[in-house]
Amino acid sequence: MKEYFDVVDENDNIIGKELRSVCHNNPKIIHRGIFVIIENELGQLLLEKRSMKKDTNPGKLAVIGEHNLLGESYEKAAIRGLKEELGIKAKVKKIDKLKISSKRETEYDEIFISRINSKQIIKFDKNEISEVMWVSIKKLKKEIKQHPKRFSSWSLKVLKEYFKLCSK
Repeated sequence: MKEYFDVVDENDNIIGKELRSVCHNNPKIIHRGIFVIIENELGQLLLEKRSMKKDTNPGKLAVIGEHNLLGESYEKAAIRGLKEELGIKAKVKKIDKLKISSKRETEYDEIFISRINSKQIIKFDKNEISEVMWVSIKKLKKEIKQHPKRFSSWSLKVLKEYFKLCSK
């Protein structure tokens, strides 16, 4: 089945739709996505290791990311992403919105946080994720500084924005 994304203008207004494959190979076509940073009561963040089957950033460490379905709000995409990728139902809270670009693509991404219990069972989608892990913020910052190439480039940007917002 072909996957379509909403195409948006510079002000994030929907102006059409396009195939995922086209959006992911033309940085002039802006589409929408979300990231969810999951926290627990111990002050840790949940990271995923992306499946080697993924078309972008296979095998890289990342926060939960998802593309919006056609006509779907950012918040609904975040809640759906948690359910589909991790098998969890949780509330989300928007903390920021970024426009992120690469040589391949451009997205407007809303960043959300969600809090779950560290003992909650996570049933991740093995087609999307090869493993998940809880990491302290201190250890995560050190890992990012020492081994940035282990992370998806977009998750690095999102995590750096999260750290900046949390330090205020």
